[in-house]
Amino acid sequence: MSYIKDRLSLISIIDSHTHFWDPSCFDYPWLERLPNINKAFLPSDYLNDTVNIMIEGCVFVQCDTITSQIKDEVHFVQTLARDFPVIKGIVAAAPIESGDAIRPYLEELKEIPLVKGVRRLLQDETSEFALQNNFQKGLKVLADLDLPFDVCVKNNNQLSAISKLVQQNERNIFILDHFGKPNVGGGEFDLWKNNIQEIAKSENVYCKFSGLLTEMSGAQKVDVLSPYFDIVLESFGSKRILYGCDWPVCNLGGWL
Repeated sequence: MSYIKDRLSLISIIDSHTHFWDPSCFDYPWLERLPNINKAFLPSDYLNDTVNIMIEGCVFVQCDTITSQIKDEVHFVQTLARDFPVIKGIVAAAPIESGDAIRPYLEELKEIPLVKGVRRLLQDETSEFALQNNFQKGLKVLADLDLPFDVCVKNNNQLSAISKLVQQNERNIFILDHFGKPNVGGGEFDLWKNNIQEIAKSENVYCKFSGLLTEMSGAQKVDVLSPYFDIVLESFGSKRILYGCDWPVCNLGGWL
């Protein structure tokens, strides 16, 4: 992946998708399945890994800690940001399916200058989860507060549901993480492409150039990714694309 790092060393970037976690302070059940990254990853580690890249700033994205700890996670990153000003923003966890009841929590987040948006991880839910009534109510609260929503899904059925979601909620700003997590090389490219093109028709949706290497198998070569880049760039245009490295998860697959 040295080619990618060499190219990134030539430009100043805002990294829109970075994680910091510490299993000694928080519970991350999903990390138990990934022993290679089941340890603390903090800003000092991030700066060490990106020493040859011109990082102007990064945005922390929630790390799927248990629900009872999501508010503490925000405070944790606020504390980190005092010592590491490279942290320019926070995408906080929020149980949007709580509907109207989510308003006090979101209003509290809105008062924190570093909080730029929220995410409720959808990749492990059913395709229809985000279309349920209470979830839609929660999105309306987000729209009232002008807080963007990061969308992280895993398969084409979920992507198809997101296409409906963004059309039904035109007041919201949506940011699609990791190209929609396509099954790279899995024979579903055309279906993924159709979903991406449909989602991109809604101008309230942005897409992150992030996380794609993690979706590859070890035997695949980087050049298989070119069609995915082409479709996203063609569909969203350069002004609706954000770069994100997905550190440290990217260490499982490589830099993107």
